[in-house]
Amino acid sequence: MIGDRDAGTVLVVAADATARATIGTWLELAAYRPLTVGTAHEALARMRQGRQRPAALVIELGEEAGVDALRHARAIDPSIGAVLLGDAPAALLEGLGASPTVLPRGCDRAELLSAIAGEIRRRIERATAGQWRQVVEEVLEERSQVFERRLEQFAAASLEVLVTSLEARDPFMAGHSVRVAQLSASLADALGHTPNEVESVRLAGRLHDVGMMVINDRIVNRDGPLTAEEYDQVRQHPLLGYQLLQPYPHLSEVARFVRGHHERWDGAGYPDGLAGPDIPWGGRIIAVVEVYDALVTRRAYRSEVMTPAEAEAEVHALAGTALDPEVCAALRRVIGRRRTLEFVLDPAWRETAALAAGAP
Repeated sequence: MIGDRDAGTVLVVAADATARATIGTWLELAAYRPLTVGTAHEALARMRQGRQRPAALVIELGEEAGVDALRHARAIDPSIGAVLLGDAPAALLEGLGASPTVLPRGCDRAELLSAIAGEIRRRIERATAGQWRQVVEEVLEERSQVFERRLEQFAAASLEVLVTSLEARDPFMAGHSVRVAQLSASLADALGHTPNEVESVRLAGRLHDVGMMVINDRIVNRDGPLTAEEYDQVRQHPLLGYQLLQPYPHLSEVARFVRGHHERWDGAGYPDGLAGPDIPWGGRIIAVVEVYDALVTRRAYRSEVMTPAEAEAEVHALAGTALDPEVCAALRRVIGRRRTLEFVLDPAWRETAALAAGAP
């Protein structure tokens, strides 16, 4: 999974074993990879090993001990995000660089996961700022082609890492964008699209919900039904995603697919009410895969899941109304083979994704 190796790792430092176990469980349920230790010494040793450098710390060691641990951690990795549990007077936080998020001991799961996601996003922003200096140096060295390719890869990889962070807020959505990306690419391949077109729809599948980053956390994390006004806001996410991707010329086709993934074949979808072949072809593919993935995975509103064959039959029943019949037929062929192709990126792209996640 591109860009996810370090962005999903969180190091928990807590003297109390119960607190360590509880926070570790919360993180696992939210699709993070927790590393739990009981002392600052163990935490710093883990960080110096460098094999699995965390994107964020959760520290519960008391006022001065916790701040002192973060100060030493920042000496190893200046961009690391941090959540301090307990009291931390402002005077103690001076000289730490980026201020950590401070939460009271006993905060609930939603508060902690939201704080961690925010810290990881800010880490990515700090790492991105540092990478721009490297890009400028490449221009000065007259490596314009390398610069352009590197910039495109870095932009897409950074966005993928942000989507992973977004999904971590909801354990039922963990891995959703990766599954949509892989199956969308498989359908595009089955429909005879070129390798470049297959990669475009794969990336669009990975980023199709990027517009949800702009939606208020209170709405995204809501357990119960949404109000009409809140639902209208959620319906804006394809358009918001399109607007987020528009500044990147090389993602123009990806942006169109993202905008069109909630359009319906019969014209009753959103945000533009397009119908039939007027819907961008990649949007039609993602629409089919979204329905299928919702049926075969657990969701907050539904614990039962369908078998692949049952889900494919449900999707096929929507062919010609909500969904493109040709894409539904391709899904039947791909699911009938009981496999999807594994679409992976070249080593240069994976290296750029690691940089976007803040890896050394």
